[in-house]
Amino acid sequence: MRVFFAFPGQGTQRPGILHGLNTFGLSVLEEMSNAIGLDLLTLDSAEAFERTENVQLALLCAGIGKCRELEAAGIQPSLVAGLSIGAFGAAVAAHALSLTDAARLVLLRGRLMQGAYPSGYGMMAIGGLNLNTAEDITNAVDDIYVSNINSEQQIVLSGPLSSLDIAAKRAKDRGALYAKRIQVTVPSHCPLLMCPAKVLMEAFQKVEVKRPKVPYLSVNSGRVIWDATKLVDDLAFNMARRTSWLDAAQAAKEQGIDVLIEMPPGGILGSLAKTTFADGLVISSSTTPAEEIIERIGRLQ
Repeated sequence: MRVFFAFPGQGTQRPGILHGLNTFGLSVLEEMSNAIGLDLLTLDSAEAFERTENVQLALLCAGIGKCRELEAAGIQPSLVAGLSIGAFGAAVAAHALSLTDAARLVLLRGRLMQGAYPSGYGMMAIGGLNLNTAEDITNAVDDIYVSNINSEQQIVLSGPLSSLDIAAKRAKDRGALYAKRIQVTVPSHCPLLMCPAKVLMEAFQKVEVKRPKVPYLSVNSGRVIWDATKLVDDLAFNMARRTSWLDAAQAAKEQGIDVLIEMPPGGILGSLAKTTFADGLVISSSTTPAEEIIERIGRLQ
């Protein structure tokens, strides 16, 4: 039985997600708080989540807490991947990056992203249009990029809010089912973030990144990365590169994955991949206790 741990990105967060953590989550929270010199429990309010770094730290904490709980229950991943900030959780789960180093890098990553675009920028999900149509829209609107290919019928754009508004109207004119902003305040996964990515790359030079012990699947390239140098490049620059969860899910299926378990706080990645894993299991660990996950995997076997 091959299990895939998937770590979601920004847009899945909700205020208070670090309150009510179990023993595993609290241990991760303490380790991360000590690493960055901040109390994470004070950083998951709605007000705190206006800062990109606080959202990203919370997602890392919630994801690794659940990962450790599942591993302690005997559920071991055969493959890991993470969308955007989720890639850092995946690298920790792959035993390529320590949690303390990940916490410090994520704090820096979020601050760099927020500092580069403190206001006036964001991201928007478009449903019901294919990639070619979305690219037609971006080509006709200034400073807009296709940043995420989530599925064949869901594309995410990044850029200035004023341009996103224009793109939303054009998308609806082309038959889009929806065009809605997501909970991200910076233009992620496009060339606008190349400068912050280069600074993060410099910070990685002071950190030990090892060869993954669990296959790490890049959501940017759709390929498994084993080389530590290539993994550093993937983590440092993923903020400035287009992601394709569509390709990553298909690659996971081709790796023989039977079970996709999405880490908290999301259920979006699993929902997008249900068609790909129609003959397997797709589970949100946010809403499914570890005992039930074990039972469901047992029934599949």
